[in-house]
Amino acid sequence: MRSNSLFRVCGLSLLLFGCKASNPSLPPLTVADATQPAAEPAKGKGTATPSVVTPEAQAPGPRRHKDDPVIARIGEQNVYASELLATWMFVDTRGMRELLGNVMDRHLVNLEAERLGIEVSDEIVTAEFSAALEDMRSQLQAEQPGMRLDEWIAGALGLDPVRFRKRLRTDVTSRLLSERVVRHHILTQDNAEVAVIVTTTQAQAEEALAKIEGGEPFPRVAVEMSIDPTGKFGGRIPPLVRNDSVLSRLAFGTPDGQIAGPVEEAKRWMLMQTLEKKSALVGTWETLGGTVEASLKERSISEPEYWQWKNDLSRLRPVDLGPFFDLIGEPKDEESL
Repeated sequence: MRSNSLFRVCGLSLLLFGCKASNPSLPPLTVADATQPAAEPAKGKGTATPSVVTPEAQAPGPRRHKDDPVIARIGEQNVYASELLATWMFVDTRGMRELLGNVMDRHLVNLEAERLGIEVSDEIVTAEFSAALEDMRSQLQAEQPGMRLDEWIAGALGLDPVRFRKRLRTDVTSRLLSERVVRHHILTQDNAEVAVIVTTTQAQAEEALAKIEGGEPFPRVAVEMSIDPTGKFGGRIPPLVRNDSVLSRLAFGTPDGQIAGPVEEAKRWMLMQTLEKKSALVGTWETLGGTVEASLKERSISEPEYWQWKNDLSRLRPVDLGPFFDLIGEPKDEESL
């Protein structure tokens, strides 16, 4: 899945599967509120003493580590990487968390690909890399006709075009690896093919069930009544792996061809039809690689597949961001990325 934004392609936002891994539970940071000075108590008769913030009264900044790189100098004063990162975290908390998550995901993918022996052929990488470059050229011509890609990289981005292309190829390779790692994970777990109908109220879910019991096909009712985007595809969702999640337990607890529900999930009501349960495939990448490649041609990686993989991997390979938060002088973040 390729990015539709020239900036996102050229900015190399370390995307996996062309999608972001944002954390919707995090509240937006309002910098204006955070920087609003506290009111000073009035002194004298109607006069106020101007607020003077001394260095000692300022909030603690990032901790200075002996290995904290110097990124700039102003006269004799050093500017450190920790200051840049702390400032970035303050003004764009969500963006920084997203970027951290993407970097960690890249490492998880590489570790799993190495463990499983998953590789992507040079032919596939070259084809996708060429397609990414062509997408960039097309978008650039639409926005700035006549501008050459290398000229734009050097002028607008201030980057070396040769190094940029190498980094882009690395990004493309990581995306291709991630697709294969995730799909391999899904296929080597017990998984269930299911379809769902999601409604706003219980009454609507019961109405949908009555239509199905009356002989109307599940896919048709999904198209008519489901508020989920999958409704227009008959309610089909990506395979669910066997785990302790509510949806997984529901899928594996329902005989093939039967319907479970209505059940309430995330303040919505849902019917689920278990279409087929599949046993985990067993084998090495050498024996399963062809099956994985064929499945990717049939269906690209979806976000739910990615999250199932990430949730499973987080238990096997926990991520510790303590060193980062220590570097920027913030308390350790216990939330998962």
